[in-house]
Amino acid sequence: MKKGLFSYTIFFILFFLLIAQAWGAPSAQKPHFITYQVKKGDTLIKIARKFSTSVVEIKRYNKIKGTLIKVGQLLKIPVKSSVYAKIYSAKQEAKGEILFHIVKKGESLYVIARKYGTTVSMLKKLNHLRSSLIKPGQVLKIKKVPPPYKIDDPFLKFLSESSFYKTHIVKKGENIYKIAKKYGVSVIAIKTFNDLDSLHLSPGQVLKIPIKPAVNPELKVHLKKRKVYYRVKKGDTLSRIARRFGTSVKALKRWNHLKGDIIRVGQKLLVKVSYSYDTLKNPVEKYSQSPSMKEKIKSNIMKDIGGFKPFVLTPEEIEELKEKFLKIARHYGIYRYKYGGNGNGYLDCSMFVKLVYNELGIDLPRTAREQFKVGKIVPKDKLMPGDLVFFVTRGRYPSHVGIYLGDNKFMHFSSYHKGLAVDSLNRPYFKKRFIGARRVLDDRILECFYEYLKKKSSS
Repeated sequence: MKKGLFSYTIFFILFFLLIAQAWGAPSAQKPHFITYQVKKGDTLIKIARKFSTSVVEIKRYNKIKGTLIKVGQLLKIPVKSSVYAKIYSAKQEAKGEILFHIVKKGESLYVIARKYGTTVSMLKKLNHLRSSLIKPGQVLKIKKVPPPYKIDDPFLKFLSESSFYKTHIVKKGENIYKIAKKYGVSVIAIKTFNDLDSLHLSPGQVLKIPIKPAVNPELKVHLKKRKVYYRVKKGDTLSRIARRFGTSVKALKRWNHLKGDIIRVGQKLLVKVSYSYDTLKNPVEKYSQSPSMKEKIKSNIMKDIGGFKPFVLTPEEIEELKEKFLKIARHYGIYRYKYGGNGNGYLDCSMFVKLVYNELGIDLPRTAREQFKVGKIVPKDKLMPGDLVFFVTRGRYPSHVGIYLGDNKFMHFSSYHKGLAVDSLNRPYFKKRFIGARRVLDDRILECFYEYLKKKSSS
C-alpha cells in the first residue's frame, strides 16, 4: 500500500512540475517585436492593453524591475505575429509618424537616409547628432514622409486622355519592364520621356507614359526634342547646377560628355532635355492659314507695349478653375517649407509651382527667376486663376513665386507659414514687392478645360 502511495506521489509531483514549466517558460517560437516610444500619460498597463500583451512580458523583455516608465523611453513590445508588426509600421508610415531604426554594422547615415526616403540633415536634426558618426546598435528616429496621394480628379483624367501621355504612379514590386508591357510601349520610350539615367524605379515615383496619337492621314506627327543650355558662372559646381535644374550630376556628365567633375566659368552646358509629340497639319494648309505680315507686325507691337488679350471666363468658370488648382495644391499639403527643398518632406516656393504644373503636363524651370521668363506677361487687372505672380523678397531678381486664385488671393509655399499658405496681393508686404505676373497655361490646357466644362454641363 505504502509502495503504491509513493508511486502516485512521485507521478503527481512530476505532473505538476511539467505544467509549471510549460506555464512559466517562454515560448520556443521566436517572438516578434515593435518599437514603441512612451508618450505623456502612458503606463505599462495601458501599453499592454493597447498591444494585447501583458505587463510581465513588457517588463521581462525590457529588463524593467518596477513599474515606472518615462516619456520618450523606448520599449520593445512583444506582439503576436510578424504580420501585426508590419501592419503597425505601415500605419505609422501612412501618418508620417516616427519610426525607429537600429544601426547595423557597416551602415552610415547616408545609407539609412536613402533606405527611408529622407535626408542626412533630417536624421541628424531629429536625433540631435552633431556629427555623422553612428555605431552599431544605436537606435535612430526616422520621420518618413509618405509620397503625395494620387489626385482623383475628372478634369485631370480628361486632360491626360486628351494629351499625348498618361501618368503612372509606381507601386511596390513594379519595375520598368512590367510598366512598359502594361501600357504597350517600349522601355526606351519611358526612359526618354522621363529622362531616366537608369532602370531603377522607387514606389511613389510619377512616370509619364507616352501614348501613340490617333492615326490621321492629314496629320504628320513626330517627336519634338527640346534642349536647355546654361553658362557656368563663378562658384558653380555640377551638383549645384543639377539641383537648380532638377536633374542629376550623372545626367549632366552624360549629356555634356564630361569625364570628371571639373567645369570652367563660361562653359556652355546642356542642362535639360525633354520630349513631346509635335503635330503638324499639311504644310500647304498651314501656309494658307498663316497670319499676314501686317497682323504679325501688329502682334509684335502689342507685345512690345505690353498689350494682352485676356481669356473671357464666366464667374462659374473662374471658380471651377480656382478649385482645380486648390485641389492639386492640397496634394502637397503634407510638405513643409525649406529653401531649396526638392521633396523628401520639404519644398520651396518655385518647386511647389513646378510640381503643380507638372500635374497639368507643363514642365516649368526650377527657380522663380527662370520661371519669370516663361509664358505671357499679364497685367495685374487681367489675372485669372493659375497665373504666376512674382515678388522680389531679396536681391534684385524675382525670388518668390505663387499661383493666383482670384479675388486678389494667391497660394504659395511660405517660409513664414512653414508650408502651403494663401495670402492677399493687397497685403502691404506683398504689395510692395510685387513685380509682375505670367500666364503659363497654354491653349491646349485651356481648350481641354472648356471642353471638360461643356461635357460636364451636358451630362
